Amino acid sequence: MQVCLNLGLNALDAVAANPDSNDVSVLRGDGAGGFLPAATIVAGAAPWSVASGDIDHDGAPDLAVAGSNSNDVAVLRGNGLGGFSAPAFYAVGSTPMAVVVADLNGDGSADLAAANFGSASVTLRFNDGTGAFPTSVPLPVGTGPRGVAVADLNNDGVRDLLVANEGSSTVSTLLGAGGGAFAPAVHIAVNLSPQTVATGDVDFDGKTDFVTANADTDDVTFLRGDGLGGASSKVHLPVSVTPRSAVIGDVDGDGKPDLVVADREPRSVSVLLGDGLGGFAAPRDFASHEAPWFVALGDLDGDGHSEVVVACTGGFDMTGSISVLKNQVPTPAGLATYGTGAAGCKGAHGISASGKPLVGTPGFFLTCTNAPPSSLGLAIVTDVQDLAGSDPFGLGVALHVDLFASSVVVGVNAISTAAGTASAALPIPNVPSLAGQTAYVQMIWAWAASQTCTPSPFTLSATPGLAVTFQ
Repeated sequence: MQVCLNLGLNALDAVAANPDSNDVSVLRGDGAGGFLPAATIVAGAAPWSVASGDIDHDGAPDLAVAGSNSNDVAVLRGNGLGGFSAPAFYAVGSTPMAVVVADLNGDGSADLAAANFGSASVTLRFNDGTGAFPTSVPLPVGTGPRGVAVADLNNDGVRDLLVANEGSSTVSTLLGAGGGAFAPAVHIAVNLSPQTVATGDVDFDGKTDFVTANADTDDVTFLRGDGLGGASSKVHLPVSVTPRSAVIGDVDGDGKPDLVVADREPRSVSVLLGDGLGGFAAPRDFASHEAPWFVALGDLDGDGHSEVVVACTGGFDMTGSISVLKNQVPTPAGLATYGTGAAGCKGAHGISASGKPLVGTPGFFLTCTNAPPSSLGLAIVTDVQDLAGSDPFGLGVALHVDLFASSVVVGVNAISTAAGTASAALPIPNVPSLAGQTAYVQMIWAWAASQTCTPSPFTLSATPGLAVTFQ
């Protein structure tokens, strides 16, 4: 049972794959951190994994569902109102256990990659630009692949593949060569029975790191990316019993990526806070309603902090539920949001900061939720706000920072993780006269040109404004 989050009308929705009932459940977000009652949609035989993305360029999120007993991926086209078409089925390898939606050949259309547990392969299905997938390419990987992810591992601007192989206890990396071609798999040993693989720049060195959840050694393996497609080092981090999935994202609002792990026993979620240098604190466990299987992060209530959404199972059968662990991180003193911004393809952005904006804090970070995965955005800092918001450049988003009346305008790079949590470093100098002064901040993000899920003709989105009063 897997869960993914996608943009609904005004909030993030959750979609869960239900292998016992041969369907997926769609739970509409209520914008306040919860979900409305689920609607179910038939989607193949024993669907195990679900991913979302805009496959037909209509701006509405569509679904791809891996049918582990039917050896196919079902594609359900969304209508933008919470409904989906009847599934179209595309054959893949034997027993697909995971699927991702991403542009794998650089043509601007979302393709599919399915990890096939029974045939030790990944099947690529390439989009013809209309939302159909006529071309199939199988690629050999390790034994018993269960998880698959897409990232740029060698910083060449071409997407690469990572596969978690349960049977061989490895991660396979397949470097993209462009045009949908990939180099042969290179296998990196991790601990026993990795279930999933997640990516992100954990130590801010500009290189993609990755982590696996290892079910049979009760730990996660953190691999520090070398920027060449491999790992320069690895460390095994103990968690609770039988971890099934792990994600990378900032959950404590300090701007530094953390690890969140779904543990089957003792029915908990482990949170390992990151130090921004590649190190992690000891895990802190949070109880879940039932036995967790998959975990996802998303800002469900627009407060700038990510909630933890967990797909849980009830026992030996795969019936279960969705649990939400509401983020309780308080807004630090000296911070106040204003304006509305413009939602992106993952919903409304939240904006906050790593802590109280104290004068002389070199490690101060701005933070953002629901950003484009693994992307570069722009944080604009000024000394005059635009409370109502205006669009002086015709970008299709309201700016809540006044670029013309300000005496100071600064642009800062914002970097997001694969989970869509982002941060931007904003060191506060040790200048006593700054105390009591206020800076106004807003982040701007660009989404794929093929997506039309933002009101901007340039597929831009923007956070609300954030007033930062130095203390």
